[in-house]
Amino acid sequence: MARRLLGELAPTVVVAMAALVVVAELARWVDWPFLSSVAWSRVVLTAAVALVVVTSLRGAAVSARGSAGSGERDRGSRTGATDRSTRLLAGWAPAVPALVLTGYAVVSRFQSGPGRWEWFLGGDSVRHVVMTAAERSTGFLDYSVEPYPRAWHTLMACVWSATGAHGDAAGLLSLVDLLSTGIWLLYALLSLATGLTAQALGARCGLPARSAALCGLVAAALTLVPTLISNYLVLGLHSSVVGALLLAVTAREVVVRPATRRAVVVTGSCVLVMAHTWQLLLPAAALGFALVALAQLRPGLVGAADPGRRTGSGGASAAWVGGTVLVAAASAVPSLAAVATKVGIQHATDAGVDAPVPFVLLTLALVSSVVLLVRRRRDLVVVTVALAVLGTALSGPLLAARVGISPTTYYPSKLLWHAAVLGLAPTAVLGGRLMGMLESRAKGAARVLWLGAGAAIGAVVLGCLANPLIGASGAWPSPHGAVVLRAVTTPRAADAQVVWTGDGADDTISRILLDYYRVAQTPARTAQGGLDVATECQLLSESDAPAVLSTRDEPDVRARYACAPDVQRIPVRPDLPRQSVSVIRKIAVSVIRHGGARTPWA
Repeated sequence: MARRLLGELAPTVVVAMAALVVVAELARWVDWPFLSSVAWSRVVLTAAVALVVVTSLRGAAVSARGSAGSGERDRGSRTGATDRSTRLLAGWAPAVPALVLTGYAVVSRFQSGPGRWEWFLGGDSVRHVVMTAAERSTGFLDYSVEPYPRAWHTLMACVWSATGAHGDAAGLLSLVDLLSTGIWLLYALLSLATGLTAQALGARCGLPARSAALCGLVAAALTLVPTLISNYLVLGLHSSVVGALLLAVTAREVVVRPATRRAVVVTGSCVLVMAHTWQLLLPAAALGFALVALAQLRPGLVGAADPGRRTGSGGASAAWVGGTVLVAAASAVPSLAAVATKVGIQHATDAGVDAPVPFVLLTLALVSSVVLLVRRRRDLVVVTVALAVLGTALSGPLLAARVGISPTTYYPSKLLWHAAVLGLAPTAVLGGRLMGMLESRAKGAARVLWLGAGAAIGAVVLGCLANPLIGASGAWPSPHGAVVLRAVTTPRAADAQVVWTGDGADDTISRILLDYYRVAQTPARTAQGGLDVATECQLLSESDAPAVLSTRDEPDVRARYACAPDVQRIPVRPDLPRQSVSVIRKIAVSVIRHGGARTPWA
């Protein structure tokens, strides 16, 4: 049962996130700022957790009935459930990298001081801190001011509000703690979903259960290579991680249960959340939903339904699909309208952070997808997964050509990154087939090649599993976390227009984080890049009370900013405010002790 629950975890989390987004949108129409209320946030969060638990248990039970009805234990080498070791491998191998990643997160909780947060403070993560605080201050999901899609921020704002946090320095630390832990665990969920997709795709392509499980292990482990996890977590590309998870969940639903109502709901939820995450990935998500919807409306399109899994027929199926389309489309309108009217396609020319393209994995993904597309061209399930990979990869160069930029710049490169991640499943499956061919010959040079390839794959998997330890130990490239966090939690830090610690990156990150204190007063945000002294002087001159948050002495500050004779120096505090309990524990304690009645944003 435990392994089946793991298999249902990612889909149910997506469904719960979709439900929360819908609630947050409806709250805007009825002027119900539940995210600003500790009590209401707890109620909504409790309902979301209950939805995850109930749907996971139900999905695991249905999966167990389907496996029993299909005679899984009697299929011999084709499904590989003839012995206990094979069943154990098939059940747990794809989940090993996700469990390791979760273990690193648990170990990091014992790391004292700001060390466990330093990797999080670079790149775009600090902007996500400000956006989450703004979402909580607003109380619901509203695109009238900020057009950035915010499904993930809505979830995090609800969790943060449920802890009873305030908009003060301690609240800022708790929000950094929450978001850093949340995105780390979300990546673990991405690894799990990728591994399970590869395992299911391998079984669909005729691999024995043991080989399919190893394909799942390899694909899940490859999500932890530095060009995937290290770059994107350090760069703070949270929406990319959410988008990759949505594509992986969609692909698994397409492979595992395409002709079921559950798949309609899950893939429809993926489309809905994707509309509030990154709209350029909508075609790939919509492709998976389209196949599932057609399979529901046309029984037998993708093969017979598994025993124990409920499918629809006639008018009931049409109503089920139509209702899902209606909810997803209605929910997507505000986000799509905001992007179309306030952002536009030319926004893709913005450079953003430097997001490297994983060219090796991308090449393997494209080659593997083409091979599977040709060899399994009569299987709509495999064709859909392959087309999703190829289409996502093609959209990067097409976008670049449309706006006149290089395919390796920010937005096109992220599309290529997503194609590489989604393509890990086809890559692992094709690798599994090649290994099977070598093993079948089992003598001479083929035997040596098989052993060498197996050893190399094993070494790569072990290296991938060890890689996140670098991040968990605080060794990823990052700003000086202690300096940044001491600066932004200094009393009166919000009064400063400029930060000067002597390190340009630390100053920029600290200045951006100071917007956290202002989200309830103004939608205006500070400049997001580094500033020279002349620009800083302009900021100070525009203020009625110019102030510099600095680690330097008073004479040094006045000499540097002589352009503002009335400038005040706000000295950076020598240590951090105490934060004695974790976010998770804080939620539990707050719910038990206070029962919900708390003043919101303060």
